[in-house]
Amino acid sequence: MRPRLRTSSGALLVFVSLILAACASAPATPPPTSTSVPAAGLTPIPHLTEPATAAAVFTGLGRAGVRVAALNADASSDGREPLKRLNATLAGWPLTISEFLSAESLRSTTAWKSGAASGLGQAPVALVGLNVLVEWGPRISERPILPTAGQLVALAGLVAALDPLIGKLESRSIAAILVPGGSPARLTDATASAAPSSKP
Repeated sequence: MRPRLRTSSGALLVFVSLILAACASAPATPPPTSTSVPAAGLTPIPHLTEPATAAAVFTGLGRAGVRVAALNADASSDGREPLKRLNATLAGWPLTISEFLSAESLRSTTAWKSGAASGLGQAPVALVGLNVLVEWGPRISERPILPTAGQLVALAGLVAALDPLIGKLESRSIAAILVPGGSPARLTDATASAAPSSKP
């Protein structure tokens, strides 16, 4: 019985060796080309043109992977600006996307000051690009609330998604924001500027 087992083992080794040699000599499978289907979340986001719509900005945020939950929308019935406003939430804070007639009318209607600190009754974070104003955070009568560490991460993602969509971005914020091509307000300066006045 032993000689027969040795012969079988030897034949098996030869067979395995032949298979390994064939695999080694076979041409390698070529890597997937750039024409393959792109992975989810990597869809190119085209830069919008003025006048951009609030709906297009909301859609672009979703395509960029920003987890924004829509709530409702309202439109101006008398032509007053903003023409349309989309209300949503991001990282536990309210997010509002407002659409204006033009970039010029946005700045005149809101008295926009780029790089300023958020003041009383304003959202902690506001970003402007083209004719669109994006505000994030609760509006309260006292000074704006500072975002948490987790919310700052969400804010970085929001800025990264908005910049290729409606940039060059401008900011008004209680927190330091790294806006591409801009100069973010310092956290300490913004907090001090937003503190309530002691005057009656």
